[in-house]
Amino acid sequence: MKKHKPLLEVEGLNCALSGQTILKDITFSMDKNDFIGIVGPNGAGKSTLVRILIGEIRSYKGIVRLNGRYGYVPQIRAFDRDFPITSAEVAQMGLYRINPLSFWKKRMDRRMDQLFEKVGIGPLRHKTVGTLSGGEYQRLILVRAMLYRPDILILDEPEAGIDEMGKASFYNLLDEYRKELNVAILMISHDIGMIFEKCDRILCLNKTLHCHKQAKQMSVADLKEIFSPDFDLLIRGKDHFHQAHQ
Repeated sequence: MKKHKPLLEVEGLNCALSGQTILKDITFSMDKNDFIGIVGPNGAGKSTLVRILIGEIRSYKGIVRLNGRYGYVPQIRAFDRDFPITSAEVAQMGLYRINPLSFWKKRMDRRMDQLFEKVGIGPLRHKTVGTLSGGEYQRLILVRAMLYRPDILILDEPEAGIDEMGKASFYNLLDEYRKELNVAILMISHDIGMIFEKCDRILCLNKTLHCHKQAKQMSVADLKEIFSPDFDLLIRGKDHFHQAHQ
């Protein structure tokens, strides 16, 4: 029988930058349709882990193996509202690996139109990015990430810059994509209520991997025990998602 190959394999990952240990002995794997939430305090190495996964940081030891394509949604604190570029042009950056004159490019253009409608920003396709709200811009970046049909979607604090109503809609959209297209999702988030509500597994990171469990096997008390009392996440309990995102 052929051995099952995970979509993402991380084994014994260690990373030190400027002489400082950032990640130590990180091991985990992901399969198709998995939804893993990464939580941890500021400086825990969460963003460094993501940057290693997408190939931005190559100075590490250990094994990182991605058996498929990825889409990436970075942290978005702000964007240049004066830059003269349209939403469609931003989304098309997701096609940089495709010959612009090929048949596949034309198919991807049609897919882009479908994705704009799917995420609810169809009318904004030809608007300049400076006219978009934070939530609309985040949906645009999701379109860019999904355009190349990734096997795994990697998100670094996607809720930044989105109001509470926008967050609920964005999270539900991610869950729809996962179920509809069998996409795996790996996401850093500071919204604990959402992590408990939407994720299958929770990865607790603070330089090393303190815990990696099914979400239903964890509680807010577990997080408080794993991390120090000054943990920067807003730990409001599993009911937070329903209370804040109605």
